[in-house]
Amino acid sequence: VPDMEQDLRSGKVDVLIDFIRTGERDREFIFTNNPILEEQVSVYTYNDPASPTADTIGELKIGYVSSAGFLDYFTDYCTESGLSPQLMDYHDETAMLSAMERGETDACLTGSAVPEGYRVLLSTPPLYSYMMLRAGEASLRSRIDQAITQLKTDDPDYIANLYQHYIGSHHTE
Repeated sequence: VPDMEQDLRSGKVDVLIDFIRTGERDREFIFTNNPILEEQVSVYTYNDPASPTADTIGELKIGYVSSAGFLDYFTDYCTESGLSPQLMDYHDETAMLSAMERGETDACLTGSAVPEGYRVLLSTPPLYSYMMLRAGEASLRSRIDQAITQLKTDDPDYIANLYQHYIGSHHTE
């Protein structure tokens, strides 16, 4: 991600797609006014009666993928909700799932579809991602926002369909 942001800063690219707004990014870049994706951040575990339950989530060890762009959102959600799970960092989804299989973690965190055969313990309110542009590109942002508005007018479910096509289907293949 830092390389992509540098490419945007330098003008090598004009727009980055699917970026979550953060305070740091808001100070340096501008974002479309309309979100382009809506993610559901979820904590999931085995679909087994012996697996943890939602009421114990604050006590769990939860694995996540280190490149997860939604981690700050999730930790803020936990803080606001009075939850303090122990978060365990893994380099990819396979390593995260393997850790749960070995009993190193109780659950996993995802910003995409929960794999089949697992049970959701917690889902946060939706997290929106946007197109990110260099500061000063207000004219381009306006044109993109108009296009997104037209897409939503033509297909009110476009965000959900886009998510399902590119993100949700990732775990069902």
